[in-house]
Amino acid sequence: MKNIIFSIFVFIFISFSCAQNPLDTNQYECARNLITVLGTSHSFPIDSTLGYIDFCNKYTNIITCTNNDITFFKLNQFNKSHTITFEDFSCLKNLTQAWFIGCIADKGLLLNTFPSKLTFFNFEKCIGVESLLSNPISPTIEMLNIVVNTTINLNLPLSYIKDTSIGFYLTYQNNKTPGSVFTVENDLTSQYKTSSLTLHCDNLFSLKYISASQLTFKQLTHPVEGYSFLSTLESTYLFYNQEDTTEIPFPNSIAQITFKVSFIDLSFTGGFSKPNSIIDLSNLPITVLRITTAGLNFNLNGDYPIKYSMSTLQVSFSKGNLTEFFNFNDTYLDSINLSNNKYSMDLPSIDIYKIVKKVAVNLDSNKFTGTIDKSWCSVDLSISNNLLTGELPSCFTCFYNYRKTYLAGNGFTNISPLPPCTTVIPNLKYEKNELSLYGQDLGFDSSFSVVPSITGSFVLKNYSSLFVLQVSNLKPTVYNITFTKLSKTFTLSSHPINPKVNKVSINSNNQLVIDGSYFTYNESSVSISVGSISCIVESVSFYQIVCTTSSTIQASNNSILVISINDLFVQVSINENLLENNVLMCPDSCFYNRSQGVCEINGICQCKYSEWVGIDCNTPAIKCTNQCINNGECDFTKGICKCPINYIGDICEIPIHEIISVSASFESGGNVTIYGWFGLIHDNINVSIGNQVCTIESFNETTIQCISKAGSGQVELVVEQNGLSVRINYTFIKEIIPCSKTCLNGNCSPNEQCNCYYGWAGSNCSVFIHYITSVSPSTINGGQVVLEGSFGLVYENLTVKIGNLECNVDSVNQSTIVCNIGAGIGLKSINVTQNGIVYIAKDKYHYIQLETNQEIKCPNDCSGNNGICLDNNICSCNSGWSGLDCSAIIDEETDTFVNSTDGSSTIINRETKFKISVISLNEIDFSGKIVEIHSLDQWVIDSSNATDTIHTFNQKLNNNNATITYIIEEVKDKDKQFEFAGISFIVNKGSIKITIKIDNYQYKSQLNTLDLLIESKVTDSNLQERNNDCNSSPSEISNQSNEDLYYIKIEKNSKVFFGRFISKMISNGRPTYLPSEIVSGTPDSSIIALKLTHCDNCIIDPDFSVLLSSDFDKTCDKSGTPSYIIALSVVLPVFGICAIVVSIVYYRNHQKGKKLLNLVKKFSQAK
Repeated sequence: MKNIIFSIFVFIFISFSCAQNPLDTNQYECARNLITVLGTSHSFPIDSTLGYIDFCNKYTNIITCTNNDITFFKLNQFNKSHTITFEDFSCLKNLTQAWFIGCIADKGLLLNTFPSKLTFFNFEKCIGVESLLSNPISPTIEMLNIVVNTTINLNLPLSYIKDTSIGFYLTYQNNKTPGSVFTVENDLTSQYKTSSLTLHCDNLFSLKYISASQLTFKQLTHPVEGYSFLSTLESTYLFYNQEDTTEIPFPNSIAQITFKVSFIDLSFTGGFSKPNSIIDLSNLPITVLRITTAGLNFNLNGDYPIKYSMSTLQVSFSKGNLTEFFNFNDTYLDSINLSNNKYSMDLPSIDIYKIVKKVAVNLDSNKFTGTIDKSWCSVDLSISNNLLTGELPSCFTCFYNYRKTYLAGNGFTNISPLPPCTTVIPNLKYEKNELSLYGQDLGFDSSFSVVPSITGSFVLKNYSSLFVLQVSNLKPTVYNITFTKLSKTFTLSSHPINPKVNKVSINSNNQLVIDGSYFTYNESSVSISVGSISCIVESVSFYQIVCTTSSTIQASNNSILVISINDLFVQVSINENLLENNVLMCPDSCFYNRSQGVCEINGICQCKYSEWVGIDCNTPAIKCTNQCINNGECDFTKGICKCPINYIGDICEIPIHEIISVSASFESGGNVTIYGWFGLIHDNINVSIGNQVCTIESFNETTIQCISKAGSGQVELVVEQNGLSVRINYTFIKEIIPCSKTCLNGNCSPNEQCNCYYGWAGSNCSVFIHYITSVSPSTINGGQVVLEGSFGLVYENLTVKIGNLECNVDSVNQSTIVCNIGAGIGLKSINVTQNGIVYIAKDKYHYIQLETNQEIKCPNDCSGNNGICLDNNICSCNSGWSGLDCSAIIDEETDTFVNSTDGSSTIINRETKFKISVISLNEIDFSGKIVEIHSLDQWVIDSSNATDTIHTFNQKLNNNNATITYIIEEVKDKDKQFEFAGISFIVNKGSIKITIKIDNYQYKSQLNTLDLLIESKVTDSNLQERNNDCNSSPSEISNQSNEDLYYIKIEKNSKVFFGRFISKMISNGRPTYLPSEIVSGTPDSSIIALKLTHCDNCIIDPDFSVLLSSDFDKTCDKSGTPSYIIALSVVLPVFGICAIVVSIVYYRNHQKGKKLLNLVKKFSQAK
């Protein structure tokens, strides 16, 4: 029971609280007293639910409350026995507006000192107006509106109302009440500023000191005194309303008045009689000229009768009798209202007029016939209630739902249903700090959104065709502009950028679908050709063009595709045999539009021969002074001859001779035959053996014969000619000791056994020990194989096996074997057996993958969308990405340094240094053992061939006739294109490019090969600081496979070091496969072995670069993150299986490092 009573009590309490009156007691009682004395209580009954009059919520059109205070009321007075005084409502302390209707006001009502918030009074149909204005009203009143419906007799001095800054209005409810007299006296002695002054007075008066934004006179007739009183006008808006229907002459005397203000808004209501001639108001500062209810006679033969000034912006002439179309020529008007006239004609084209600026034209309620042509798209046209027919132009139908009231009341044939809106053609242009959106059917207002947003708003300049936004220093940006009234979004570029092509698809019906960016929406501005065939545009957008060729495309390997969009263009090459082309673009389209070059299908420019060079064909060629000979070619980038490997000189006239072999004399001296290549020029030819001259008997291009003097042991043979010298080890032949058998290519030992010369074997030294120097392999489908090397003259029981397959020999001679192999894949060893001698070239045969069989051609697949894989298996990186796999970022803080003492080169980025050194040349026997190590630590710089960026070093091996040339090129200012072994590639600026040449190496056995070891090492300039750098991050190990490339990737401190090794070398002048592998590594270095073939002249061509990792943070502080290094080597063999990856990752966290090192040990054991 207690619970029930408590619940009832709570319910009553809550109900009471919820029904609480929002007004406090004083205001509530004040309001009740006011409606009581006015006799209007019956309009405000007590709410039976609430128990009080709900002033604030139930009567919002009559009483307004703000924050539980009454701030506005509009009350009728029914109790005519009461006179309203301020005391009736002074208790409403926060009142701002008081409206009384049908009231009887106390004559001193407006003389009170009102609260500062109460500034607005309105009296409609009240009695006692004269008494209200019999004295100056309270200065706190800013707005006073009096509407009279009774007879008044009032003379109003303007000084009484001089503080009504918002406005003063005294007008009759309808027409002037009969018997009323209302005059105004200008007794002002100082400026009276107000927004609006409207007077229904009987007299005219001086307008001196009156500064009203809008000044309106409501008169029964035009003033007989004339309009000279306007000379004192200091207001800018004058409305003169004539309320009777009597036509009077237009007051031409206005034209003679000198106005004090610089512009006037002048309006007349009432009819004028027919003028005798045109009314010239062109000298008046009238900005707006309105004539409403012009009448049937106020015209000149149906034409507009007034000449207005150049400063006039708006003209309105309605309810008149105009029949001749308005002359729009050279008008500066922005608004013309010609509604409700007597036009009865076909609507003319607006193009026949010279319109200077955008203009809104109102032709409503006339009798225009015919159709609306497209010229009216440039006008904000309202033409409702006419007799028009036919189709509306697309500029109107696209926005019809928002402009139907402007066009209603006609007989248009294409508005039900409306056609789809497909004609909007937007463009963007930025120049002189102005962003312009221009084009076709863009609408009549700037109701569109822009992403990304821009500060400011577009301003309409020309209807349907031009909007402008003022913005400073706008960078090239792609915007998505959505026309909200159309629910259509268009992608546009703020700046002119040449189109980009990503993909071209060719359909069976000769249709091309071109995907890319920076296209257009304007079909008429696009021109496309494929070879000599034009392609007719069907549809365009920012990202795609669809076109159909005018005739069938003839299948060919490559065709030139050219897209022109106004002054912009792009040229690429496509393969017409492919249904889909992933396009590789060239820099600036090789300036194809200037006939400077052609963009090839591999994305590399083919420049116009002998006229243009550079990666974009925009550098003028430098022609060689004289013609290059001996197969030399002019290097048009420098204007000098580029000579083949065996010639030098300004025009490649001097042969670089070489010695291949020597037939030595006996120790007693005698005939010496030197075999090699010596060219056709032999200036100052000389041969020396040891310190003695070998007297030359004869010489030609390939042979020198001379007579040596006596000597013994091994000495140096030197051939000099044309200022060049070549050296080779020479060993005198011991005198032959008679043997019981003949030693064909050797000496007889004291025990009567043949000691064979180098390269020979057998009991009588008759068997030549053959070897391979280079291989031209077949594809994976099999086919012809060419083996270059030295095979002697006897080929008894010759067989060639590649892997487990026989290679059927087609031909053989001293230097070449040609055979045919079956299908296969991957990397194989070659077995050449003849004359009882077996020669095996381990892992030197490399089947060529067909492009369709290659799943991954480039390192790391160019890191997904960061680049495009070219046909030569080299990545072409997109803008903002770089590196061999497009995973890194170019950094301007990268620099290079070459040590002229030890031949090392260093790439420096901030505090991290990556050092490259060529450390040794090792001779390897058939079993893989090292038989001799040549440390390469005695480099001598060749200053005669040095430039600022190219450094040449030489080194002669001890106890060997070999010389090594080491060329280091620093790629400094910009990216540079190179070609090696038939492969073109680009080296980024800030990189190191090296070339290593090994000549005349003397092998201990013809079965041996060479390993060249290159070390890459990383160091910190401030190790203690670096160990706390937040740019350190966890390491990753990855692998790839590819046919033409091997690279090492080292990461430290968010810097990425790349070493690229083309999987080709030049062996005796011919390209052949070059495998590589990591042979050792530490936390700070990695040593790569390049596995050379058996070659007399070898050339290797790697390059190195340092970039920033994509997660490098330039702003990070020291944070204690562990430092690390990743040495990542990717071996990219032909067989397409995942490549061998050796990685050594060092962490200061011992356990993590230990696990990774154990992984390396397992990998080594697996080998």
